[in-house]
Amino acid sequence: MTDNGTPGADAWTSKTPGLRRLRVDPGQTGFFEGREFRTFFEYSVPAGQSVYLRATVPLNIILFSTSLTLDAGKLRMTLRAGGTEGGTWSPVAVFPKNNMTDRPAYTGQVQLDSGGTHSGGLLLDVVRLHGGGNRSATVGGQVSDERGVSPGVFYYRLENNYNLTANGVLSAVWEERP
Repeated sequence: MTDNGTPGADAWTSKTPGLRRLRVDPGQTGFFEGREFRTFFEYSVPAGQSVYLRATVPLNIILFSTSLTLDAGKLRMTLRAGGTEGGTWSPVAVFPKNNMTDRPAYTGQVQLDSGGTHSGGLLLDVVRLHGGGNRSATVGGQVSDERGVSPGVFYYRLENNYNLTANGVLSAVWEERP
């Protein structure tokens, strides 16, 4: 700190205005402000069928992790932006990561739904899993693996091209940046 109470030059992570960040402990401000969220979706995809998830993201977010587990069978997960949706969608539960009583009031804006259908769009990611308790992380598989995501509507397709039912869990963690 300088004599007038402002941080000194060595307290900043960059010299570029607008990109400078104050060096602090490794805790996330968004966590303590109640802007970090998590979800999970337990799936069962019959042989030869697909299950769809829709993520409506109305603001910038930092996606910290997306992981997929598979108990048995084979599964291909794709993530797309744009395209054509159809059918009926049902809400998927979203939870704050911080449920402590001293958390400031903040209402999450990202919405997740399952059901419906989707076709077309821009392919953004592909993950393939082969059963036996496998796990794959498309985001968050290592330290500092987060992604910045702009507003949009995104579609996950869990596709079973095998002769056994595919069972597992899709999980995600993100921070909203209002």
